[in-house]
Amino acid sequence: MPKDFKIRLDDKPKLTKALQENPELAREVINTFVWLMEDAFDESNGIRWADLPKLFDPNLTFRDLIRGILHGSLDLKEINPDAYDALKVEVHPLGMLQPRPNYLDGGMRYVNWRSHFKLPADTAVNEETIARIFRTILRHTRYVKIEQLRKFLEANQVATYRGLGDEQVMKLPFYPALRYQQRMFGDLHVGKFYDDVGFFDCGDIAADETNCPACMHEGLQHVGGFKVCLSCNAGYRKVTM
Repeated sequence: MPKDFKIRLDDKPKLTKALQENPELAREVINTFVWLMEDAFDESNGIRWADLPKLFDPNLTFRDLIRGILHGSLDLKEINPDAYDALKVEVHPLGMLQPRPNYLDGGMRYVNWRSHFKLPADTAVNEETIARIFRTILRHTRYVKIEQLRKFLEANQVATYRGLGDEQVMKLPFYPALRYQQRMFGDLHVGKFYDDVGFFDCGDIAADETNCPACMHEGLQHVGGFKVCLSCNAGYRKVTM
């Protein structure tokens, strides 16, 4: 088995140009993708990334999966085509990590992104931070009923997210979990996630409990050491009473 392999450059004009103009950056990009090959076959991920495409759809290839993820999360023009020409990097969710020019009122615009994504105040910007931000974005997209939310917005039934006391927010599908967090643990606990399973942290629950204490939905699901509610997105750590 060969100990190394070569990369063709005759069909990669952009990479060839980058190697000429900025070889250090080009090497960093190449090395990153080489190590991602190793990660793709890492069984400690639970399911190897290389095996995921066929579990989603029999016709999906690994190439399509990875390119779709990268283009979907990194192509600024496609994230917001209408605003890209003027705002460029501003349209990306990670644009909030640095102060940006305030194009409407002048000066600079600062976003408290750590608070926005429920991260500790001393959180540094690194691999895990980026992963947690995108997990949060994807979880909200996964569990919020977008069609239902759209109808509420069109009917002017959701005016703000500023406080849990707003009666409009009570119509959102995950409100029971947030209300339960507030009632049981106080305001500072509202919105906290179990990062390893992607459900709201609603404390402990008996291992044999079958109903969700937050929304009373029947049929809690087992996920590792947790029981989770697919109705309101509440998660509970299983304990033996």
